[in-house]
Amino acid sequence: MISAIGSDCNHWRMDHLETKKDNNKPTRVNKKLKYLIFVFFLMATIQVRSQCWISLMVDSLSPDTVEICRGDSVKIALAGECLIVYNDFNSGALGDDWEYVTPGTVSSPPCDPNEDHVCLWFGEETAVPRIIETKWLDLTPGGYLSFDLLFGVQGDPPGCEGPDEMLEGVSLQYSVDNGITWIDMTYFCPNGTFLPTNPNVQSPLTYDPTPFTTWGNYHFQIPPEAQTPYTRLRWIQTSCSFFNDHFDDNWGLDNIKVSRSFSQSVQWSTGSANMGPVTVAPTQTTTYYVYIIGSTIPPSVIASDSMVVYVHSKPIPEFIGKQEICKGQNTVIQAIGPYSYNWSTGSTTDIIYAQPDQTTTYTVTATDNIGCTGIDSVTVLVHPLPLPDITGDSVCKGEMALVIIHGGVTYQWDNGMTGSQLMVQPEETTSYWVTVTDEYGCQNTGSGLVIVNPLPMVSLNPDPTICHGESISLTAGGGEQYYWSNGDRHKTAVVSPEINTTYTVTVIDQYGCQNSGSVTVLVAPEVIAGIVSSSDTVCSGAEAVLTATGGSIFEWSNGSSTPAINVQPSFTSTYSVTVSETFENVQCSGIQEYTVIVTECSTVFIPNAFTPKGYNPNFKPIGDFMGINNYVFQIFDRWGKLLFETTNPEEGWDGTSHGQYMQGGVYAYRLSYSKAIDGAKVEKIGTLTIVE
Repeated sequence: MISAIGSDCNHWRMDHLETKKDNNKPTRVNKKLKYLIFVFFLMATIQVRSQCWISLMVDSLSPDTVEICRGDSVKIALAGECLIVYNDFNSGALGDDWEYVTPGTVSSPPCDPNEDHVCLWFGEETAVPRIIETKWLDLTPGGYLSFDLLFGVQGDPPGCEGPDEMLEGVSLQYSVDNGITWIDMTYFCPNGTFLPTNPNVQSPLTYDPTPFTTWGNYHFQIPPEAQTPYTRLRWIQTSCSFFNDHFDDNWGLDNIKVSRSFSQSVQWSTGSANMGPVTVAPTQTTTYYVYIIGSTIPPSVIASDSMVVYVHSKPIPEFIGKQEICKGQNTVIQAIGPYSYNWSTGSTTDIIYAQPDQTTTYTVTATDNIGCTGIDSVTVLVHPLPLPDITGDSVCKGEMALVIIHGGVTYQWDNGMTGSQLMVQPEETTSYWVTVTDEYGCQNTGSGLVIVNPLPMVSLNPDPTICHGESISLTAGGGEQYYWSNGDRHKTAVVSPEINTTYTVTVIDQYGCQNSGSVTVLVAPEVIAGIVSSSDTVCSGAEAVLTATGGSIFEWSNGSSTPAINVQPSFTSTYSVTVSETFENVQCSGIQEYTVIVTECSTVFIPNAFTPKGYNPNFKPIGDFMGINNYVFQIFDRWGKLLFETTNPEEGWDGTSHGQYMQGGVYAYRLSYSKAIDGAKVEKIGTLTIVE
């Protein structure tokens, strides 16, 4: 029999199953949690002597309500059991779960007063076999058995003295044939170990404390062989010592619980009908229900529970600030909303300062006060600066230049002008700066260069003076092309003016610039030379006086420089004189020729006899030989032998040959010459007689 039950000292109280949840503080769950956690209990009577409970568990927390962020999911894992036996022995009675309990048990071990542990204790009044045996149990779906166990310590006072021999331990057994046959599940050996069965031997003995000499909770799955509708469980000690009128080897049990798995159907409001986890991801606040359906016909709801999942929208900030800028500008972007922020730039304030070089998207994670996060982005559109397309100009000095620009909408020049075209007339090469503005208001500057090419420097000869009838080369410089006023297209123009004339040349350089210059050619008066002769015809050897006219400087062909010269030609001769006069430091000349005709005024006489040793010892022609050329006089004997020959008109034959006088007789002569006046040849042949 069980004695009076003392105070409640069990480890897990039954009324815990009925504890209500605090619905005033919903649990907040965000993405950083692995799962949303909630647990609820459903209590229902499954059959006689059983209670069922289920719990939806994640990390062992059990809120009635949860708050999640939109897009998050909740994984619900269903656990539970049906309690067939539960006894903590705190009520002071064994209850009707037991088929048999060995008499003599007590509710409080006398050896453990300080723990105030209310339990079932097999003490010094309890004989062997010491047994606690359940009634038959329906363990068809399987389940588990748990309980607290304590062995007394060897040598303690009566009532608390513990097992020491190997056979004095406690066996946990089951029977499926109404208690006829018992099968060991395990054996709690006095030495603190588990054995498959009682060895039924005494030694070795145990005297020291073991794991079983301290309260411990033990958990066993129901073996498959014990999963029947008619299964009994028992704890049994088959051997103990009886000494000094009391039983030793004492031990106790507490918090015995036998449960089985669900045999009913589970039905979720999501449509799921299994015991496995259910993952839900509501987009709005939703209440989820779970039902335990009994096996009655028609089916009935044994128990149900619900869970409210509050869904918070993701925080989506609004943005203010300039989101369209020109390259090189900066902007301030501010996120608006009661959130904390984490920008992709690393900033954790609501404001970022940006100066992107190109269009850039900035991402921000906004977190509200319950931990929900939302990701949004703002794109800062960066317009490139306009690229001024400027066409400059190249002009000659004094010309107008046109600068043209494209690439924008409006243009502002540094000289105050506006528009896409600029007309200027710079004196020298100049850059003109312009500010270009495009359709987005972006600005850039550029410059157009106007190259001012100087006019070519025309180089010309100094004004020359020429004589009448002469030509002169006029050479220009300073360019690549030349256009003379007389039509010449060369760098050098040859001119022959009759009078003073001015010639203009237009010079064009490599840049197309042109300039003009002129040169005046002065023409001296014509010098007309003349010769006056004292006689037009003279005899060979006679003199004539030639006088030049028309100037002051004379140069005769015979080398004389006097105005008049005396000439004594042997034959007809032509004389020339160059008459010069100075004009503007230029000496101009005229040439005149005069021919003096020479006539042969005398004849040639040849004697026909002479006396070599007499009064006239030389034989030669007699006459004027001044106007003859090529004179030859020869003497031959009767046989044609040459006896004498001379080319000197003054030399005659002395009648000798090789130093010997020739005999008297007839000899032949031959005389030949040419007239200097006309070149006519004269030949005379005759005979002569040497007189002794």
